[in-house]
Amino acid sequence: MLDFYLIADGDEPSEFPEETALGALSLQEWKSLAALWAILEEQGISLSFFEDSRLDAFEVERTLKLIQESLPTLVPGFEIPNYNRSLPVFTLEQMFRDALNQGKGIMVFCD
Repeated sequence: MLDFYLIADGDEPSEFPEETALGALSLQEWKSLAALWAILEEQGISLSFFEDSRLDAFEVERTLKLIQESLPTLVPGFEIPNYNRSLPVFTLEQMFRDALNQGKGIMVFCD
């Protein structure tokens, strides 16, 4: 699993209490987002499955914007009202939106 946690920009990574957990992606879900990872890597943002990563609040905002701009390409038909939002890209978008709303960065751990 790739676990996502909130972290303040000035904080050092340590143990993350459950209340800072944003969510997780399985390897299969992560692989399903290959097109998104390519888009992000073109912009200098890397979220490898097998490496821990950290994004500060600015990078979270930038990544969320790229995710949202990419939705028409990644999910044909997503603009349809009541579109099924259970896809991994929407899970990822929600995690980044939650972090942005709290003004925090994201720490990502592979376990």
